[in-house]
Amino acid sequence: LRLAIAWKRLGLEPQDRVAIMAPNRPRWVFTLNSLLMDGLVAVPIYPTILPEDAAYILQDSGAKYIVVDSLERAEQIRSVMD
Repeated sequence: LRLAIAWKRLGLEPQDRVAIMAPNRPRWVFTLNSLLMDGLVAVPIYPTILPEDAAYILQDSGAKYIVVDSLERAEQIRSVMD
C-alpha cells in the first residue's frame, strides 16, 4: 500500500508506464501489484538483457520511471540513457 501511495505522490496518473527490471522475487510482485492498484501500466524488462536494449524498451514504451533491484543495475541503465 505504501508503494501505491508513493506512485501518486510522484504525480503518476492512470495509464502512465513504469518499468520493472529485476529478477522474479516477492518484491517484483509487490511492485506490480502497487502499479495495478493505481491503474498504472507495468513494463517488465528482463534483467539479463543488455543495458542498451533496456534503454530502447524504456524509450519506446514511454516509461516515466524504472524500478531496479540494485544500484549496479541503476548505474548500467543511467549510463546508456540520455
